[in-house]
Amino acid sequence: MFIRSKANILKNGTKQPSYSLCESRRVRGVPKQKTILNLGKDFPIEKKDWNEVTDRVEARLKKTPLWIFEPHAQIDAQVDRIVKELLEKGYDIFAKRDDRHLVSIEGVEDLYSMSVGGERVVLKALADLGFDKHLRTAGLSLKNRRLAHALIAARCLAPGSELYTDRWLHDESSLYSLLDLEPDPPSLNSLYRIGEKLYDHKALLMDGLFNQSQQLFNYTKTIIFYDLTNVYYYGKAHGELLAYGRSKEKRSDCLLVSLALVLDASGFPCQVELLPGNISEPKTLAQAIRKLGGEKPTILMDAGIATEANLDYLTAKGLKWLCIDRQKKKPPPASKPDQVYSSPSGARYRLWDITEEEGIKRVQVQSEFRKKARDAYLSKKRKALEKALTKLDEGIKNSSKRRFNKMIESVGKLKRAYRGIAHQYTIEIRPDKEKRYATGVQFHKNEAYHEATGTSGTYVLSSSRMDWSMEEMLKNYHQLGDIERVFRCLKSELGLRPIYHFKIKRIKAHLFLSVLAYYVVHLIRTRVKEKEITYGWNRIVEELSMQRRTITKLPKNATTYILAGKDMVANEFQKTVYEAMGLEAKSNLRYHVIDTEKEEAMD
Repeated sequence: MFIRSKANILKNGTKQPSYSLCESRRVRGVPKQKTILNLGKDFPIEKKDWNEVTDRVEARLKKTPLWIFEPHAQIDAQVDRIVKELLEKGYDIFAKRDDRHLVSIEGVEDLYSMSVGGERVVLKALADLGFDKHLRTAGLSLKNRRLAHALIAARCLAPGSELYTDRWLHDESSLYSLLDLEPDPPSLNSLYRIGEKLYDHKALLMDGLFNQSQQLFNYTKTIIFYDLTNVYYYGKAHGELLAYGRSKEKRSDCLLVSLALVLDASGFPCQVELLPGNISEPKTLAQAIRKLGGEKPTILMDAGIATEANLDYLTAKGLKWLCIDRQKKKPPPASKPDQVYSSPSGARYRLWDITEEEGIKRVQVQSEFRKKARDAYLSKKRKALEKALTKLDEGIKNSSKRRFNKMIESVGKLKRAYRGIAHQYTIEIRPDKEKRYATGVQFHKNEAYHEATGTSGTYVLSSSRMDWSMEEMLKNYHQLGDIERVFRCLKSELGLRPIYHFKIKRIKAHLFLSVLAYYVVHLIRTRVKEKEITYGWNRIVEELSMQRRTITKLPKNATTYILAGKDMVANEFQKTVYEAMGLEAKSNLRYHVIDTEKEEAMD
């Protein structure tokens, strides 16, 4: 104990001291000073006698003999007063004043470790999106809301089936601990059920997340992107969504489910539709546009959806549009380009205004980068095909007779191997008089060859936005690449494919979970991009997963031990991501003191 004085400045400017009785404590290993009794402004004991006052107070409280102190009326009176007030307040002189623990170093054990870096970042993103608020609006209980957070975070960090997710949550991740689900971890069936509950509230969640993302980044829905993909399914069960069709992953041997997305210019999905796997792309546009309500955004589409019927439908609805023209490619005009545009990345584009009809603006574009890449591809493939055909011809002339039918098969195999450019050649197999043996192979370049060369790197943009300049049309079209990146992220990074479920409702839940996870991923990548981190999501997860939370057993004695959990020190990359997400990089120490009779939980 010690006595401390403090000078208070009164309103009239004079100083008036006040006195207090204090003691030292150690909190989390850091020394602190705590006032235990206010002695007032008229404490009569001189400073040279303060130590004697505190010694006598401690002796009285500990009930030790006072014969070592000489009688002193004034000091004794103050000691009596102080002791009385302390006891009335319930002060305990023997209470522990140091929260540090003595442990037996020889018995320290690291029991296990769990990934924690990615989990903290994903949960922060879900909080920023107001996900818990949307779940409360949907009527989910506290435990179900926490489980929904765990399920979506797992899809972001370790995508897979619910069976795989269940193992990962139990064995690898700290999510259950962070969400206070650890004492009674959920079962596998509860993961299935919560996924189905989320799909039941699809419209509410999509509206809530989209509106929140617009507020976070101050975006407006003036431009939206629409596209469609499909996902293959392992199994033979049929249902309302499962059907054979043209697979974009070349898995037409499997049943398919189609996923249609509408995105705004910020890259956040505003609508998602699950459709049969054999549905025609152009027929899905009207279904999606009908749900836009009273808004009139400009629709950006790829050529597969931009049919004449769809464009007429959009125009009739008063909606503007931009797309790649479906007409056959033509070589760029021989005249000088109307404009040459250089993108921030240094790519150059030559632009010609080729508008011919009223109400539709057309711009022919030739990308120098695309032309260079396409020319290199064509040159490589053409040389390889020509070499193979020449080899066949030489083989016929320099060896024994070769059957005409066999040569047809050989040329057919080459056409399949080089199907991207084989149509640019007219290939002829010369037979003998009896048409039993081949006498040679001839080939020459046809019109398709010269057309492919002339149109290399070119495409035509069409739009009903007559007010847009050629440069604006090109810039907005480039944003259409965002939706392609979305589908790549969904398929390759967020476990969209393949589907293993047998029940249609679980198939829907599986696909919708990937879309919800994309919301989180896109928010994180948008934030870290501001810190000049442009890695793909898999790389970000890999870097964050290296920060782990270690659970350590620290024995105090034969019957008592401390169970402590502490995060590893974050590296520079992890600190940068934390800073971008508004998180503090700290140890987050939590521990329990455990003995045979009781358990004291401390933070």
